[in-house]
Amino acid sequence: MNAGLKKLLHRAGSVMAIAGLALVVQSIYTQQEALHAIQFSERQYLSIAGLVMIYGLTGGLLAMAWQKILAHLGARVSTSSAVRMYGLSQIGKYLPGNIFHLAGRQGLGMAAGVPSWTLIKSTVWELGLLCMTAAPFLLLLAPAHFKLNRLQDAAVTGIALLLMGSAWVIRRIWGAPLLHAFLMYLLFLGVSGLVFAGVAHTVSVDQVDAWGALASYFIIAWLLGLVVPGAPAGIGIRELVLLGLLASHMSTDAALLTVAVSRIVTAGGDVLFWLGALSLAQVHRSRSTGEAD
Repeated sequence: MNAGLKKLLHRAGSVMAIAGLALVVQSIYTQQEALHAIQFSERQYLSIAGLVMIYGLTGGLLAMAWQKILAHLGARVSTSSAVRMYGLSQIGKYLPGNIFHLAGRQGLGMAAGVPSWTLIKSTVWELGLLCMTAAPFLLLLAPAHFKLNRLQDAAVTGIALLLMGSAWVIRRIWGAPLLHAFLMYLLFLGVSGLVFAGVAHTVSVDQVDAWGALASYFIIAWLLGLVVPGAPAGIGIRELVLLGLLASHMSTDAALLTVAVSRIVTAGGDVLFWLGALSLAQVHRSRSTGEAD
């Protein structure tokens, strides 16, 4: 690739990353203003900080899943390069339009020598696999909305069967790399859901026991935030869905607090993931400079 074009792509990605980071900070600050009157204990603050770090680590699962998709498409990218490109661009999802993280990843991938069409196809595969992984959890919507506890066990069984069936189809038709990506997405969603459940248990004044249900509600809200056009990082959509689903488990005040802190946790985790990717980029740049010398 032309050196000038490569530098331009890197600079464009940097601009989008900085703009996205600014909006993340603004989002966290807005949530903190709303929570200013609430007094958390030291233990609660430590728990929230731990959840931020756990969520930040889940970004690596998304990056490695993307690496597997690229491998399926014939593009070999190292794990560190995948994490670096994915992490640096992912912060752009907070920009209005909800496409700038994809554009940033496209630019960084092209600068790294990955064909443009391969990157476009990898985005389609990523969105398709993410939806395939999260969609089965929609079976819990009816039991949650209508408070049909008897149907909840049947819904959980249906989710398990759909996920196992999806895994079998992916392995059978498309092969191991995409199966690995699917499983990484499932792990990402599972850990993210448990982080949300952890937030609920940490900050809610209500007694909350349904870890599995809370985790599943987050996955449902995450999916709807993903597919609604124009919602940056699902902001607004995810919170609205969560408030509706949490109504049967906790009071309105507790639900509002849980959702607000959850947004801080996910935004903070995204910043940590970006910082980790930035560190990898610095190491990569230092090595490249050393080899050039």
